[in-house]
Amino acid sequence: MVIRKYLLSLLLLSFVVVGIVRPTELEAMRPIEQKPQWWLTDGICFVGNWEPLEFQIRRGSVAHDWKTNWEAQHSKDTIDKLHAAGINMVLTHFYKGLGLNHESGALEDTRRITAHLRANGQYVGGYVGSTLFNETLYAEVPGSENWKQVDHRGEPIVYSDQYFRERADFTTDGYRNQIKEVVRIGIEQYDLDLIHFDNFYTMFPMDAGFTEHIQQLFREYLEQKYSPEQRKERLGFSVVSHIRPPRVGNRPMAPVLDPL
Repeated sequence: MVIRKYLLSLLLLSFVVVGIVRPTELEAMRPIEQKPQWWLTDGICFVGNWEPLEFQIRRGSVAHDWKTNWEAQHSKDTIDKLHAAGINMVLTHFYKGLGLNHESGALEDTRRITAHLRANGQYVGGYVGSTLFNETLYAEVPGSENWKQVDHRGEPIVYSDQYFRERADFTTDGYRNQIKEVVRIGIEQYDLDLIHFDNFYTMFPMDAGFTEHIQQLFREYLEQKYSPEQRKERLGFSVVSHIRPPRVGNRPMAPVLDPL
């Protein structure tokens, strides 16, 4: 198990939600006295084993003794040693993006490690990834292939060099409903104390924004923000029904001359 200790402030920065929190939204957040007491009094000193075994095998980076290592990560002996070392939470695997059915084996181990943590009075956090595994999720959830981000050529935007992981378009209802269901299961069936949404800030790499849904949202934004006269003054015409988001990924450091 890779052990990583973080300051609480860094942890807070990593627990992000979809979108940017605006000042008006801050007012609607729960007051501090309604937040979990353990978060405020105990703080967090945690370690993580958030990569499910299915993903590790598919990525191709498992050691020859991976079965022994995996069992050790989820054993009572390991959790007891972490407890003795002052670790009060484990951020473990919950949903990577392969699909709930495809990750069911790892989820059984999530239950196992959670039981060990509960026995020691420790907390458990669940990891939720932000990518779509095109080889498993698309086979498991009909229509999920329509949740992916594409570039101006219509090609899927992948995570790093892992061509089997495609970035998600967070604006689609299907994807949002999938994540809502994951969160519901995590709370109701696994009793998670905390959910970590990983890499949700990377929805829009420089070459993203060209799904049909995002393009339509962009056109609606232009129509709502600018009058026909303003659009004509800015763009030279007022009709925006076929406008696409500007392309900036190929020249990220060049001066911006595009009025759009």
